Amino acid sequence: MRFLAAQHLRTRADFDRPRREGFRADCGAFIMRIYPPREGAPAGQRRLGVIASRKVGNAVKRNRAKRLMREIFRLNQECLPPACDILIIIRSQFDQLTFAELQERYLRTAKKCRHP
Repeated sequence: MRFLAAQHLRTRADFDRPRREGFRADCGAFIMRIYPPREGAPAGQRRLGVIASRKVGNAVKRNRAKRLMREIFRLNQECLPPACDILIIIRSQFDQLTFAELQERYLRTAKKCRHP
């Protein structure tokens, strides 16, 4: 289970689609937006984008938060609908939770999104 380059949201349009039209779930330390399956996407290809503003903290905290969310995504890709776009917006309370708590919230939200 790798996090491939093709699984990254790259362009502004890629980030805007889930932000505007995606299913929104508030997880406390982060907001998860899931855009439904894309047409013409490779089978099962899920893409992830992570946003961490300066409110989260300095560059070290922001980068750590993004690394943790990418790792959680990498480990639990199958829990999400196939060929969807996921946008995670990190909040300032992020560093108050452990990796296990973050992963549990992520999985709970992914389960809701898979079977709305």
